Amino acid sequence: METSIDYAIKQNGELISGGRINAANEPSASVMTRSLNYPLQISLITQATVPSLKITIDGIVIFESMGQVPSGHVIEHQFTEFGPHEIVVEIP
Repeated sequence: METSIDYAIKQNGELISGGRINAANEPSASVMTRSLNYPLQISLITQATVPSLKITIDGIVIFESMGQVPSGHVIEHQFTEFGPHEIVVEIP
C-alpha cells in the first residue's frame, strides 16, 4: 500500500510547483519554494490514511496529528511574507 501526500504550491491561483512525497521512501521531506512574490498558498492532500502527520513551514508547526489522518484530507496554508519558504512534511 502506498502512503503518500501530494502537494501543490499556487501563486495567484495558478500552480507553480507540485509533487508527491511517498512515506515509504521519504518519511520526511523538505520542499523549498522559489517564488519571491505572494500571495503564495500550499495545499497538501493525503493519498492514503497515514498513521500520523506533521507539517512544519518555516520552523512553525501548522498541522500535527498523532492519530490517523484519512485519505483525501486537505491542509492549506497561505504565506504572507516575501522570500523562500521551507516546508517539511513528516509521516512517521
